[in-house]
Amino acid sequence: MIFAAYTATILYLTGFLGLFPSIPLALLGILAAIAYAVYLLCAGLPNIMHIPFEQGFMMATAIVAVGLVVLVSMKVMTIVLWDMGLTDSIPGFLWGIDELLDSKSFTFQYGFRQCDGVIR
Repeated sequence: MIFAAYTATILYLTGFLGLFPSIPLALLGILAAIAYAVYLLCAGLPNIMHIPFEQGFMMATAIVAVGLVVLVSMKVMTIVLWDMGLTDSIPGFLWGIDELLDSKSFTFQYGFRQCDGVIR
């Protein structure tokens, strides 16, 4: 658990690049942080698991591949749910919760049908 946190720390620190709003700087910083995190994973995994370097490299490659598959799957599911209109199904998502409580009625889309709700 500590090794996972140590490997990902550089990715957390990359968030400080958001203080200076520059897209090229953020992209370069994120790419450098990902490269360094993968390097730490490849270098540290054999020592942590007490296995040869070649097996550790294969294990680290598998971990990175599974992470990429999970990332792409989440993005695909976001697109599918967004296309179905499920982002509008939560009224507080589009309006603030204060505006929702102040309004007498609201309309939101759930799936492919329109639903009307009345707050009494």
